[in-house]
Amino acid sequence: MSQVDALIRETVTGCVTEGTSGSHGGTLERLRVTQGSLLNTGFGREMLVDDGASPLRWDNLAHIQGRKLTKWGPLTIQVCGLKSADRLVAAATPATLSHDVFYQHALGRRYAAVGTTVAGTSATTTAITLASGTGRKPGELLAFETTTGVYEVRSVVSVSGADVVVSPALGTAPATNGLVVRGVRTFVMAETHNTTLTLEQRLVVQGGTSLEFRCLGAFRESVTFTFGDFGKVLTCAMAGQAIDVQGPAALSSPSWALGSSPADDDMDTPLTFVGQLLVDGVNVRFEPSSFKVTIAANADPIGDGANASGIGGFLDTSGRDNGMSVSGEFTIRIDSSEVSSFDAGSIRHLMMVIDPNRGAATTTMAVMEVPRIQVTERPIPVSIGAGRTGYTIKWKALRDTKTPASSSAENNDLAWSPIRWGLV
Repeated sequence: MSQVDALIRETVTGCVTEGTSGSHGGTLERLRVTQGSLLNTGFGREMLVDDGASPLRWDNLAHIQGRKLTKWGPLTIQVCGLKSADRLVAAATPATLSHDVFYQHALGRRYAAVGTTVAGTSATTTAITLASGTGRKPGELLAFETTTGVYEVRSVVSVSGADVVVSPALGTAPATNGLVVRGVRTFVMAETHNTTLTLEQRLVVQGGTSLEFRCLGAFRESVTFTFGDFGKVLTCAMAGQAIDVQGPAALSSPSWALGSSPADDDMDTPLTFVGQLLVDGVNVRFEPSSFKVTIAANADPIGDGANASGIGGFLDTSGRDNGMSVSGEFTIRIDSSEVSSFDAGSIRHLMMVIDPNRGAATTTMAVMEVPRIQVTERPIPVSIGAGRTGYTIKWKALRDTKTPASSSAENNDLAWSPIRWGLV
């Protein structure tokens, strides 16, 4: 057995959505993962005891090879904003970006339509007439320019021609003709989620031959959004199983195509957690000191003896049989009125807005909307440091109740998803 004695200089990683599970998806997007995020953490071969090989008392029984082991990740990316050219204003092109592929697989569905502008001066904080209603659907997120250069993100409740109703109410009515309405790359949970990824990674080593790895038919088992302490960079991580794994060896069919030099992905700079927490559309000033969201994921393998892993595909069965699809918690400092309302078990609307400019001229943003949360425990008193006290609020997400544009799977997912993740 030979070993490679070398230091990893950098990693080069790529991903693409597959059309047929287990078949290479074609041209990969460069994916800039965080340091130490390795694809090949669980590749191997299951070894089975051959307990029929010998009846001797003192034998250490031989083992035989079983199925391929195909665990991968976690791969972690920093949550980044959108470059100016990729923001969905009118006449933009909603091209699929590298992080789009990542988030679409994490949640299940992506929706992206170009923006438009406000028409007329009669807009209210909930009802706005647009220059064009093309592409608008209940459940998508939209970013409204309420005053020049400043945007607020809301979800669409209903569409009638060029008229949209949004929820919760905007802080300011966009009542000036020509104000911009940006489309938002909106990621929602899919009722049926069985699409897989091709994942590839090269470990570029110092003084040795680069090591190449590939997952075909990769499907996530876990999704973690980490909103750490205020001012820290946000991250999203995925790990899972695959139909087949390859490497360490020179990849073929197709061969490695992403080069060996480190390079940026197609995203803007990473976003830091300086978020605004909106409850029922109101920016709460009680300073969330932590915010955590867990999205359930269960990769249920579909058997196929033609593959060495014994797997032919996956189906996400999370949230079935009364399981919670989305749950979370956040910690706040004491606010007696808010704590009493949470304690009542009422259903609330939650939105976390990550805006690097904090309400000044908006460049790019990330938004997480949970349209209907319900508290699962009484508020828990905690210390938040320096002699201050607060409460931890634990909740689960309920299915949204918007009326879909039609009965298609896409429209149902947009309207009913218990969580929405958006890039502006």
